[in-house]
Amino acid sequence: MVADIISLVFHADTEFASVIHEYGIWIYLLIFIILFIEFGVVFLPLTGNSLLFVAGIAAADGSIDLLSLFLVSVVAVYAGYAFSYYTGNYFGLKFLQDRYPSLFDESHITRTTAFFDRYGSEAIIFSHFVPVVRKFAPFMAGIWQMDRKQFVLYNGAGSFVWVTPLVLVGYFAGKLPFFQAILPFLMIIVVVTIVVSLAVSFWMMRRK
Repeated sequence: MVADIISLVFHADTEFASVIHEYGIWIYLLIFIILFIEFGVVFLPLTGNSLLFVAGIAAADGSIDLLSLFLVSVVAVYAGYAFSYYTGNYFGLKFLQDRYPSLFDESHITRTTAFFDRYGSEAIIFSHFVPVVRKFAPFMAGIWQMDRKQFVLYNGAGSFVWVTPLVLVGYFAGKLPFFQAILPFLMIIVVVTIVVSLAVSFWMMRRK
């Protein structure tokens, strides 16, 4: 299973169909695990952007169910953020920095702090779209003892607005007759979009 998770993360465009064939309905569990780890476990740098895009394509041809994909993805992202929030709330930053200094790099903490300073509680929504920040945002919210009702609200909204476009863009793109021929090109666009959004976010924080 670990090897298949790695394949889905780094080679979703070429390996997704074979993993579906091997796991059947359990593909939803793999998607859940990957997204939960990405949004809930600070020290495992996975990314689900391309995965959800390709999964949306698979839903377009009926390989998986669109509604099930959407619900599993939203719940996984929400649960990952909630896990990170309660981890931060329970342990605190000093405890984890003392024991795992390399995992809680000061530059990452500083970027996340700047993000919160700029956007306030709404940072929980925006942070879903920034790869580095989303690793630390819910954790820092837990440390700062952000109001739990606010966190639940913003986490739910952020999970929904992050999952929805990725799945739907893949789904509708999969309906295009010529799509298979341009899949590599679209994957490049997805990757470039992620990199650009990350660069712009860091630039905005440095200006602040």
